[in-house]
Amino acid sequence: MSDLLLFRARFTDYSFRRHAHDGYAIGVIEEGEERFFHRGAAHAVVPGQVVTINPGEVHDGEPGTRDGFRYRMMYPSEELITEILGGAGFPGTPVRFPSATVDDPPWTHEFIRFHRAIERTDGLCELWVRQRLSALLGPFFARWGQSPGPAATEPGNERAVRRAAEYIRANAAGGVLLRDAAAVAELSQYHFLRTFTKVLGVSPHAYRMLRCVELARASILRGLPLARASLDAGFADQSHCTRWFRAVYGVAPGSFRRACVEEQFRSR
Repeated sequence: MSDLLLFRARFTDYSFRRHAHDGYAIGVIEEGEERFFHRGAAHAVVPGQVVTINPGEVHDGEPGTRDGFRYRMMYPSEELITEILGGAGFPGTPVRFPSATVDDPPWTHEFIRFHRAIERTDGLCELWVRQRLSALLGPFFARWGQSPGPAATEPGNERAVRRAAEYIRANAAGGVLLRDAAAVAELSQYHFLRTFTKVLGVSPHAYRMLRCVELARASILRGLPLARASLDAGFADQSHCTRWFRAVYGVAPGSFRRACVEEQFRSR
């Protein structure tokens, strides 16, 4: 089930580098407090609240207190959410969360139950997982998400930056030259550097490396050796990949793989 990733961890003194995910990032704090940057503002989330980050949104994370925090995360792909919401008759996709956090203690309880069920059970039936996902995520997106309204006019510089961001994502593994990315945006190189960072919250170089991390993550979870996954994703070598991976996820790639709940389903 490559369209869903579950992850659990505890952090006491680690700060995440600003990064973004291909799909949604939905999480629950079980203990402590996490603080993070999102859409130009600082946020804090405590037990009972849900973190709701849309695809491509830049954010970071750090403990809010000396005791750190323990959390469970879910990373569903856009395709999976579109499929679930389409089956539920949701009017219009893609759906986006207007807020970085929501207060929904009853749903938090159900989320943790689902997370633990997959973590503790071997060979779960895919049918059961799909049904539970639909029952869990369908009402949550209906309650807290928003369908796209009439297309808003985006400032020219933002449109330019997003064109360039798509170009960087598509070419991250092979390397990206500043002059080429700036040309896609139709901006001078230095204007492009300033504008890109202002719009997305990270530099073009960091954005490219964060995309490389996502590519490496996918390969590692498919079982590729780390050295091969690192080179295929565009890193200079394995240690280069590990440094960036740890900055984004707080753990080394091997530890991340073990901390993820691996979906190994069989028919019953």
